[in-house]
Amino acid sequence: MRFIALVTVAIAVLASSSLSFGATAPHVVAESEIAAGKYIVLATGCNHCHTQGWPESNGTLPQTMWLKGGHAPPNLPAPALRPLANAMSAGAWVSLFHGHHAVEAMPWFNFRSLSDADLRAMHAFIVSLH
Repeated sequence: MRFIALVTVAIAVLASSSLSFGATAPHVVAESEIAAGKYIVLATGCNHCHTQGWPESNGTLPQTMWLKGGHAPPNLPAPALRPLANAMSAGAWVSLFHGHHAVEAMPWFNFRSLSDADLRAMHAFIVSLH
């Protein structure tokens, strides 16, 4: 009985504290928003489809060539993300990824868990590429 009382008190304390679970969405932490965005682009495989020649280069193409368009399997065109990101605000970019109609051809597992902060970081990185 005492154990149940202790567990109940512990749950109540966690629920009311600033340490409660779900207080903020998980997101990438890096030295800058742009650095976080670069990591997200690499970790989620954006270059695989959106950078021509990425797979063949073993991921060694210079950053100046990234996200200028490519091909997704089986041979679908993958748009250039640079002009797309430059043409919209960070908020519109976040909405694009939350709107399933706009990204149906993309693998859902590459972006479904990204927080708004991660999507904004991705946008900042892509815009920084000019």
